[in-house]
Amino acid sequence: MLLNIDWLEFMTIAEDLSFIGLKEIKFGEFLFLDRGIGNVVFKRSYEVFYQGESCGYVFCEPRSSVIKENYVQVEIRNHILYSENWYVIAIGIMEALNLKFHNFSRIDFAVDGKLGVLEFLNRFVGAMLDEDKEVLYRKKGKMKLDIGEFDAKRRRFNYIRIGSPKSDKFVVCYDKSREIDKSGKYYIRRYWWENGLVGGGIERLEFRLKSKVLREVEDLTLEKLTDKEYCWRLLRSFFKGWFEYAIEDGQKNVSRKKVLRIFDFPVEGEVLRETKAPSDIYKAKVVVKDMVYRYYRGELDMGVAWKIIEMYLDQLDLWDWFWERYEMWKRDCERRFGKVA
Repeated sequence: MLLNIDWLEFMTIAEDLSFIGLKEIKFGEFLFLDRGIGNVVFKRSYEVFYQGESCGYVFCEPRSSVIKENYVQVEIRNHILYSENWYVIAIGIMEALNLKFHNFSRIDFAVDGKLGVLEFLNRFVGAMLDEDKEVLYRKKGKMKLDIGEFDAKRRRFNYIRIGSPKSDKFVVCYDKSREIDKSGKYYIRRYWWENGLVGGGIERLEFRLKSKVLREVEDLTLEKLTDKEYCWRLLRSFFKGWFEYAIEDGQKNVSRKKVLRIFDFPVEGEVLRETKAPSDIYKAKVVVKDMVYRYYRGELDMGVAWKIIEMYLDQLDLWDWFWERYEMWKRDCERRFGKVA
Protein backbone atom coordinates (compact mmCIF):
# COMPACT_ATOMS: atom_id res chain seq x y z
CA MET A 1 0.00 0.00 0.00
CA LEU A 2 1.53 3.29 -1.15
CA LEU A 3 0.67 6.86 -0.13
CA ASN A 4 1.54 9.83 -2.33
CA ILE A 5 0.40 13.41 -2.96
CA ASP A 6 -1.60 13.55 -6.21
CA TRP A 7 -2.59 17.24 -6.33
CA LEU A 8 -0.87 20.19 -4.68
CA GLU A 9 -2.04 23.79 -4.87
CA PHE A 10 -1.15 26.55 -2.41
CA MET A 11 -1.43 30.31 -1.98
CA THR A 12 1.53 32.61 -1.43
CA ILE A 13 2.14 36.30 -0.83
CA ALA A 14 4.48 38.14 -3.20
CA GLU A 15 7.04 40.42 -1.60
CA ASP A 16 7.70 42.05 -4.99
CA LEU A 17 5.22 42.25 -7.91
CA SER A 18 7.69 43.53 -10.52
CA PHE A 19 7.74 40.13 -12.29
CA ILE A 20 4.07 40.47 -13.34
CA GLY A 21 3.80 41.37 -17.01
CA LEU A 22 7.15 39.93 -18.02
CA LYS A 23 6.89 37.42 -20.85
CA GLU A 24 9.84 35.36 -19.64
CA ILE A 25 11.57 35.06 -16.27
CA LYS A 26 14.81 33.18 -15.67
CA PHE A 27 16.13 32.29 -12.22
CA GLY A 28 18.88 29.68 -11.92
CA GLU A 29 17.49 26.42 -13.33
CA PHE A 30 13.93 27.83 -13.37
CA LEU A 31 12.18 29.38 -16.37
CA PHE A 32 8.75 31.05 -16.19
CA LEU A 33 6.81 31.65 -19.44
CA ASP A 34 3.70 33.82 -19.65
CA ARG A 35 0.78 31.62 -20.84
CA GLY A 36 -1.47 34.51 -21.86
CA ILE A 37 -4.37 33.08 -19.85
CA GLY A 38 -5.43 32.84 -16.21
CA ASN A 39 -8.07 30.91 -14.30
CA VAL A 40 -11.35 31.71 -12.54
CA VAL A 41 -9.64 33.69 -9.77
CA PHE A 42 -6.53 35.14 -11.47
CA LYS A 43 -6.07 36.99 -14.79
CA ARG A 44 -2.52 35.86 -15.57
CA SER A 45 -0.48 32.67 -15.30
CA TYR A 46 3.04 31.40 -15.95
CA GLU A 47 4.12 27.89 -16.83
CA VAL A 48 7.15 26.88 -14.77
CA PHE A 49 10.07 24.84 -16.13
CA TYR A 50 12.81 23.30 -14.00
CA GLN A 51 15.89 21.98 -15.79
CA GLY A 52 13.91 22.19 -19.02
CA GLU A 53 10.92 20.16 -17.77
CA SER A 54 7.45 21.63 -17.23
CA CYS A 55 6.78 21.32 -13.50
CA GLY A 56 4.00 23.69 -12.46
CA TYR A 57 2.00 26.89 -12.84
CA VAL A 58 1.93 30.25 -11.12
CA PHE A 59 -1.28 32.34 -11.13
CA CYS A 60 -1.29 36.07 -10.34
CA GLU A 61 -3.28 39.33 -10.75
CA PRO A 62 -6.56 38.62 -8.91
CA ARG A 63 -9.72 39.33 -10.91
CA SER A 64 -11.57 40.62 -7.83
CA SER A 65 -10.44 43.80 -6.10
CA VAL A 66 -11.33 42.18 -2.79
CA ILE A 67 -8.45 39.68 -3.09
CA LYS A 68 -5.15 41.32 -2.25
CA GLU A 69 -3.11 42.08 -5.35
CA ASN A 70 -0.02 40.36 -3.94
CA TYR A 71 -1.72 36.94 -3.62
CA VAL A 72 -0.10 34.40 -5.94
CA GLN A 73 -1.24 30.79 -6.39
CA VAL A 74 1.20 27.95 -7.10
CA GLU A 75 0.26 24.56 -8.58
CA ILE A 76 2.69 21.64 -8.91
CA ARG A 77 2.07 19.34 -11.88
CA ASN A 78 0.95 15.77 -11.26
CA HIS A 79 3.96 13.94 -12.69
CA ILE A 80 6.34 16.00 -10.53
CA LEU A 81 4.52 14.87 -7.38
CA TYR A 82 5.58 11.28 -8.18
CA SER A 83 9.25 12.27 -8.18
CA GLU A 84 11.64 13.13 -5.37
CA ASN A 85 11.98 16.70 -6.63
CA TRP A 86 8.53 18.11 -5.87
CA TYR A 87 9.53 19.76 -2.59
CA VAL A 88 12.72 21.27 -4.03
CA ILE A 89 10.70 22.63 -6.97
CA ALA A 90 7.97 24.10 -4.76
CA ILE A 91 10.53 25.89 -2.59
CA GLY A 92 12.51 26.95 -5.67
CA ILE A 93 9.46 28.58 -7.27
CA MET A 94 8.87 30.66 -4.14
CA GLU A 95 12.53 31.68 -3.94
CA ALA A 96 12.63 32.61 -7.63
CA LEU A 97 9.66 34.98 -7.40
CA ASN A 98 10.22 36.08 -3.80
CA LEU A 99 7.00 34.49 -2.57
CA LYS A 100 6.05 33.69 1.01
CA PHE A 101 3.88 30.65 1.75
CA HIS A 102 0.39 31.54 3.01
CA ASN A 103 -1.95 28.51 2.99
CA PHE A 104 -2.91 25.38 1.06
CA SER A 105 -5.77 25.68 -1.44
CA ARG A 106 -6.12 21.97 -2.17
CA ILE A 107 -4.28 18.71 -1.50
CA ASP A 108 -5.22 15.30 -2.91
CA PHE A 109 -3.64 12.19 -1.39
CA ALA A 110 -3.60 8.89 -3.29
CA VAL A 111 -3.48 5.52 -1.53
CA ASP A 112 -2.74 2.72 -4.01
CA GLY A 113 -2.72 -1.03 -3.50
CA LYS A 114 -4.76 -4.20 -3.64
CA LEU A 115 -7.14 -2.78 -1.09
CA GLY A 116 -10.42 -4.62 -1.66
CA VAL A 117 -12.40 -1.47 -0.86
CA LEU A 118 -13.92 -1.07 -4.32
CA GLU A 119 -15.02 -4.72 -4.35
CA PHE A 120 -16.70 -4.35 -0.94
CA LEU A 121 -18.44 -1.10 -1.91
CA ASN A 122 -19.72 -2.68 -5.13
CA ARG A 123 -21.22 -5.57 -3.14
CA PHE A 124 -22.67 -3.17 -0.59
CA VAL A 125 -24.22 -0.87 -3.20
CA GLY A 126 -25.49 -3.88 -5.16
CA ALA A 127 -27.26 -5.20 -2.08
CA MET A 128 -28.81 -1.80 -1.38
CA LEU A 129 -30.12 -1.51 -4.95
CA ASP A 130 -31.44 -5.07 -5.22
CA GLU A 131 -34.50 -5.71 -3.08
CA ASP A 132 -34.00 -9.48 -3.36
CA LYS A 133 -30.52 -9.39 -1.82
CA GLU A 134 -29.96 -9.58 1.91
CA VAL A 135 -28.31 -6.48 3.39
CA LEU A 136 -25.43 -7.72 5.54
CA TYR A 137 -23.89 -4.36 6.46
CA ARG A 138 -24.95 -0.81 7.21
CA LYS A 139 -22.95 2.43 7.02
CA LYS A 140 -22.04 3.81 10.43
CA GLY A 141 -21.31 7.35 9.26
CA LYS A 142 -23.54 9.85 7.49
CA MET A 143 -21.40 10.10 4.33
CA LYS A 144 -23.37 9.31 1.23
CA LEU A 145 -22.15 6.95 -1.51
CA ASP A 146 -22.23 8.20 -5.08
CA ILE A 147 -21.88 5.51 -7.76
CA GLY A 148 -20.14 6.11 -11.07
CA GLU A 149 -20.39 4.52 -14.50
CA PHE A 150 -21.52 0.87 -14.52
CA ASP A 151 -19.30 -1.61 -16.38
CA ALA A 152 -21.81 -4.13 -17.79
CA LYS A 153 -19.09 -6.57 -18.86
CA ARG A 154 -17.51 -6.77 -15.40
CA ARG A 155 -20.83 -6.25 -13.57
CA ARG A 156 -19.48 -3.53 -11.31
CA PHE A 157 -19.28 0.24 -10.91
CA ASN A 158 -16.02 1.73 -12.17
CA TYR A 159 -15.79 4.19 -9.31
CA ILE A 160 -17.63 4.97 -6.11
CA ARG A 161 -17.40 8.31 -4.30
CA ILE A 162 -17.65 8.56 -0.52
CA GLY A 163 -18.97 11.96 0.51
CA SER A 164 -20.03 14.89 -1.66
CA PRO A 165 -17.75 16.66 -4.19
CA LYS A 166 -19.43 19.90 -3.09
CA SER A 167 -18.02 19.45 0.41
CA ASP A 168 -14.50 20.28 1.53
CA LYS A 169 -13.43 16.66 1.88
CA PHE A 170 -14.41 13.46 0.10
CA VAL A 171 -12.94 10.19 -1.19
CA VAL A 172 -13.06 8.54 -4.62
CA CYS A 173 -12.37 4.81 -4.97
CA TYR A 174 -11.59 3.33 -8.40
CA ASP A 175 -9.43 0.87 -10.35
CA LYS A 176 -6.28 2.88 -11.01
CA SER A 177 -4.69 0.20 -13.22
CA ARG A 178 -7.50 0.53 -15.76
CA GLU A 179 -7.55 4.32 -15.49
CA ILE A 180 -3.82 4.54 -16.33
CA ASP A 181 -4.43 2.58 -19.53
CA LYS A 182 -6.80 5.40 -20.56
CA SER A 183 -4.96 8.44 -19.18
CA GLY A 184 -1.45 7.34 -20.16
CA LYS A 185 0.05 8.33 -16.79
CA TYR A 186 2.65 5.59 -16.99
CA TYR A 187 4.94 7.48 -14.61
CA ILE A 188 2.57 6.31 -11.84
CA ARG A 189 3.14 2.70 -12.87
CA ARG A 190 6.89 3.32 -12.75
CA TYR A 191 6.47 4.81 -9.26
CA TRP A 192 4.57 1.67 -8.20
CA TRP A 193 7.25 -0.61 -9.59
CA GLU A 194 10.05 1.34 -7.91
CA ASN A 195 8.23 0.97 -4.58
CA GLY A 196 7.39 -2.74 -4.89
CA LEU A 197 3.75 -2.46 -5.98
CA VAL A 198 3.40 -4.77 -8.99
CA GLY A 199 0.67 -6.58 -10.91
CA GLY A 200 -2.76 -5.51 -12.11
CA GLY A 201 -5.95 -4.68 -10.25
CA ILE A 202 -4.41 -1.81 -8.26
CA GLU A 203 -7.14 0.20 -6.54
CA ARG A 204 -6.87 3.83 -5.57
CA LEU A 205 -8.43 5.71 -2.68
CA GLU A 206 -8.17 9.38 -3.59
CA PHE A 207 -8.60 11.64 -0.55
CA ARG A 208 -9.44 15.20 -1.62
CA LEU A 209 -9.03 18.06 0.85
CA LYS A 210 -9.86 21.72 0.19
CA SER A 211 -8.57 24.83 1.92
CA LYS A 212 -11.35 25.17 4.49
CA VAL A 213 -10.60 21.85 6.20
CA LEU A 214 -6.85 22.13 5.65
CA ARG A 215 -6.91 25.24 7.84
CA GLU A 216 -7.92 22.97 10.72
CA VAL A 217 -4.48 21.30 10.63
CA GLU A 218 -1.98 22.55 13.18
CA ASP A 219 0.98 24.33 11.47
CA LEU A 220 0.68 22.52 8.12
CA THR A 221 3.75 23.19 5.95
CA LEU A 222 5.24 21.95 2.69
CA GLU A 223 8.10 20.34 4.59
CA LYS A 224 5.72 18.29 6.74
CA LEU A 225 4.16 16.85 3.59
CA THR A 226 7.48 15.14 2.80
CA ASP A 227 6.93 12.92 5.88
CA LYS A 228 4.73 9.94 4.90
CA GLU A 229 3.86 9.09 8.50
CA TYR A 230 2.68 12.65 9.07
CA CYS A 231 0.54 12.48 5.90
CA TRP A 232 -1.07 9.25 7.16
CA ARG A 233 -1.92 10.97 10.46
CA LEU A 234 -3.39 13.91 8.56
CA LEU A 235 -5.67 11.60 6.57
CA ARG A 236 -6.67 9.68 9.69
CA SER A 237 -7.62 12.98 11.36
CA PHE A 238 -10.25 13.66 8.71
CA PHE A 239 -11.40 10.21 7.58
CA LYS A 240 -10.92 7.73 10.44
CA GLY A 241 -14.64 6.83 10.69
CA TRP A 242 -15.43 6.83 6.98
CA PHE A 243 -14.67 3.16 6.34
CA GLU A 244 -16.62 1.54 9.17
CA TYR A 245 -19.68 -0.62 8.47
CA ALA A 246 -21.96 -2.15 11.08
CA ILE A 247 -22.66 -5.87 10.67
CA GLU A 248 -26.40 -6.52 10.60
CA ASP A 249 -27.45 -8.74 13.50
CA GLY A 250 -31.05 -7.73 14.13
CA GLN A 251 -30.30 -4.98 16.66
CA LYS A 252 -31.78 -1.55 15.99
CA ASN A 253 -29.05 0.36 17.82
CA VAL A 254 -26.21 0.80 15.29
CA SER A 255 -23.70 1.72 18.02
CA ARG A 256 -24.03 -1.76 19.56
CA LYS A 257 -23.42 -3.67 16.35
CA LYS A 258 -20.07 -5.27 15.55
CA VAL A 259 -18.00 -3.18 13.16
CA LEU A 260 -16.26 -4.15 9.94
CA ARG A 261 -13.49 -1.73 9.02
CA ILE A 262 -12.87 -1.98 5.26
CA PHE A 263 -9.76 0.24 5.34
CA ASP A 264 -7.28 0.85 8.15
CA PHE A 265 -4.90 3.75 8.57
CA PRO A 266 -1.47 2.34 9.52
CA VAL A 267 -0.77 5.02 12.17
CA GLU A 268 -2.32 6.48 15.32
CA GLY A 269 -2.62 10.13 16.31
CA GLU A 270 -4.11 13.27 14.79
CA VAL A 271 -2.83 16.64 13.60
CA LEU A 272 -5.83 18.97 13.98
CA ARG A 273 -5.68 22.13 16.04
CA GLU A 274 -8.11 22.80 18.87
CA THR A 275 -11.43 23.89 17.35
CA LYS A 276 -12.99 27.25 18.12
CA ALA A 277 -16.30 27.47 19.97
CA PRO A 278 -19.30 27.76 17.62
CA SER A 279 -20.43 30.89 19.45
CA ASP A 280 -17.11 32.63 18.69
CA ILE A 281 -17.40 31.77 15.00
CA TYR A 282 -21.00 32.98 14.81
CA LYS A 283 -20.13 36.29 16.47
CA ALA A 284 -17.20 36.80 14.08
CA LYS A 285 -19.39 36.15 11.03
CA VAL A 286 -21.94 38.70 12.24
CA VAL A 287 -19.22 41.34 12.73
CA VAL A 288 -17.62 40.69 9.33
CA LYS A 289 -20.91 40.99 7.45
CA ASP A 290 -21.75 44.15 9.43
CA MET A 291 -18.39 45.71 8.44
CA VAL A 292 -19.08 45.06 4.75
CA TYR A 293 -22.56 46.63 4.92
CA ARG A 294 -21.37 49.61 6.97
CA TYR A 295 -18.68 50.30 4.36
CA TYR A 296 -21.21 50.28 1.50
CA ARG A 297 -23.56 52.50 3.53
CA GLY A 298 -20.73 55.02 3.78
CA GLU A 299 -20.35 54.70 7.56
CA LEU A 300 -16.80 53.31 7.51
CA ASP A 301 -13.64 53.92 5.56
CA MET A 302 -12.50 50.84 3.56
CA GLY A 303 -9.16 50.74 5.37
CA VAL A 304 -10.83 50.62 8.79
CA ALA A 305 -13.46 48.07 7.74
CA TRP A 306 -10.95 45.80 6.02
CA LYS A 307 -8.56 45.83 9.01
CA ILE A 308 -11.33 44.53 11.28
CA ILE A 309 -12.55 42.00 8.71
CA GLU A 310 -9.04 40.66 8.14
CA MET A 311 -8.43 40.26 11.87
CA TYR A 312 -11.49 38.02 12.33
CA LEU A 313 -10.91 36.01 9.15
CA ASP A 314 -7.30 35.30 10.15
CA GLN A 315 -8.09 34.41 13.76
CA LEU A 316 -10.86 31.93 12.93
CA ASP A 317 -9.81 30.78 9.44
CA LEU A 318 -12.95 32.11 7.79
CA TRP A 319 -11.48 33.26 4.48
CA ASP A 320 -13.28 30.65 2.35
CA TRP A 321 -16.58 31.44 4.04
CA PHE A 322 -15.99 35.15 3.32
CA TRP A 323 -15.15 34.72 -0.40
CA GLU A 324 -18.20 32.52 -0.90
CA ARG A 325 -20.48 35.30 0.36
CA TYR A 326 -18.78 38.59 -0.50
CA GLU A 327 -20.05 38.97 -4.08
CA MET A 328 -23.61 38.27 -2.91
CA TRP A 329 -23.28 40.89 -0.15
CA LYS A 330 -21.75 43.37 -2.61
CA ARG A 331 -24.63 42.98 -5.08
CA ASP A 332 -27.17 43.39 -2.26
CA CYS A 333 -25.42 46.51 -0.94
CA GLU A 334 -25.14 48.13 -4.37
CA ARG A 335 -28.83 47.45 -5.00
CA ARG A 336 -29.84 48.98 -1.68
CA PHE A 337 -27.25 51.75 -1.17
CA GLY A 338 -25.77 52.32 -4.62
CA LYS A 339 -22.19 51.83 -5.79
CA VAL A 340 -19.33 53.24 -3.74
CA ALA A 341 -17.69 56.15 -5.48
